[in-house]
Amino acid sequence: MNANKELNALVIHHIGIVTKNIDSFLMNFPISNHSKIIEDPNQKALITFINAGTDSLIELVQPLSQESQTFLFSEKGGGYHHICFHISSITKLKKIIKKFKMVQITKAMPAIAMGDVDIVFCLTRDKQLIEFVISEAPIFVDWE
Repeated sequence: MNANKELNALVIHHIGIVTKNIDSFLMNFPISNHSKIIEDPNQKALITFINAGTDSLIELVQPLSQESQTFLFSEKGGGYHHICFHISSITKLKKIIKKFKMVQITKAMPAIAMGDVDIVFCLTRDKQLIEFVISEAPIFVDWE
């Protein structure tokens, strides 16, 4: 499969939104069905997912300290941050990065809120942040 077909076959896993306070965001959001709020030490943030009634989720990210990658963004008001695609392998991801001349800005790291599957963040040529969640299997989210 060539890179264009692979990209067209990608499925959106979630849209990421950064907020200063997840609880406050949820109180004012018209959808309340959310996953367990998880502390992710890799991202230095609290994470939860909102089920919006589709296959794609909304991820809320609340930075916990100034060391969080999203801290400055939250201080400026937060909001839309990234789109995340589910991809089946690192090999396919590398092909897409090369084909679309993306810059990989993080190493693969486990996503605690998604069952420890690996995630990678990339920037497109026009500086759009894209996250890839890498797993051949469906992604686990704890809807406790």
